[in-house]
Amino acid sequence: MVVFIDLETTGLEPRNGSILEIAVVTTDDELNEVGEPLVSLVKPLHGLGYEAMDDFVYEMHTKSGLLTRLYEGHHGDTEMGWGRVTPSAMARDLPRRCDVEQMLIGAFQVAPRSLIMAGSSIHFDRAWLDEHMGDFTKLFSHRMIDVSSFTECAKRWAPEIYAKRPGLGPDGKPVPQHRALDDIRMSIETLRYYRKAGFVG
Repeated sequence: MVVFIDLETTGLEPRNGSILEIAVVTTDDELNEVGEPLVSLVKPLHGLGYEAMDDFVYEMHTKSGLLTRLYEGHHGDTEMGWGRVTPSAMARDLPRRCDVEQMLIGAFQVAPRSLIMAGSSIHFDRAWLDEHMGDFTKLFSHRMIDVSSFTECAKRWAPEIYAKRPGLGPDGKPVPQHRALDDIRMSIETLRYYRKAGFVG
């Protein structure tokens, strides 16, 4: 069993921000999805929601629709159309991170260190989970499957495979969704592609 995880967060530094969305998809060893995905928005920590985002992250989460899902009354009215959430905007009635963590732990009745975590640049997500949901990460082995590593290897050793990987736009560059479940499914699709193109004849 492989557990793919993706997070949306307020930035790059786990100690100074909040997890905003988490998605978890379990697959078998053939990368077939097993069961239903677990997806949840997460109530930002006080003062570490939109307040912790720089302009790049704020715009990214505005374009994806995530901020609209997280906050009531969010409207952009600046020249660029990415108006800041006002301080009076209240987070929706969302589950707290501790409640989301308990839901995730309850979904996996396994021994500690027995699960394999997977995803794209999964070290980033794991750093946030270690900081904010440490009991959940105790279920996982120290070993991980990072889809981004396959991409970097293909870029160097198999450019013809690299050029045809899934998720590229007309300009040949990746088109990220910046929503947790969409990004997980792209990671799984990409790993399936590398498996077929480079690991199985």
